[in-house]
Formats: sequence, structure tokens, C-alpha cells
Amino acid sequence: MLRDLCDNTLVTVPWPVEKGRLMTDSALPPAYPAGTIVSCPALACGARLYRLRTAAPFAEVVTNDGVLLMPVNDAIPSRKVWDAMACPLCGTALVEDGHLHTAERGWW
Repeated sequence: MLRDLCDNTLVTVPWPVEKGRLMTDSALPPAYPAGTIVSCPALACGARLYRLRTAAPFAEVVTNDGVLLMPVNDAIPSRKVWDAMACPLCGTALVEDGHLHTAERGWW
């Protein structure tokens, strides 16, 4: 029975459809603009932590290794990709449901 399901038949799967049309490169997730400041969402902390050096989408920002996110001052340690994406001062998560917490727009 498994052999029947895996008969090496190729199936063409279209890009996800958005409002009745196929997604194109222009429909990819928007990038955070260069200069965006990632900040702590905790009311008791609220520290401005990292400035984005170049425009980048969410996945690239989260998986950077000290290249995209520049600490805003010397008190903030450089971000390492293997560390949790959390405030280095209080430990609060900086990401939620695929969004970063920014100083300019909150959860974006």
C-alpha cells in the first residue's frame, strides 16, 4: 500500500494563492528596513537593544550571527545565532508569532 502512494509520480504544486492570484517575488514577506531598532517588549525594561544594519526579512534577522543586528550601545552584548532571541538584560522574548518587537512600531 505504501508503494502505491510512493510511485515516484511528480506533482506540480503552484505557489500559494493570495486573493485569487499566484504569489510572485513581490508578494514575499516584507523586509524590516535598515535602521529598525529591536527593543524589549517588557514594560519594566523596554530597552532599545539592536539596530538593523541593512533591510532584511524576519527569518534573516532571527538567524543572523552578529552581522545584521548591531548593539545600540556598549552595554548590550553582540547577538549570537545560537542564543535565544531574548532581551539580554531581562530575558523577555523579542519575537512572537513571527514578529519582532521594535521601538518604532511595537510587534511588527
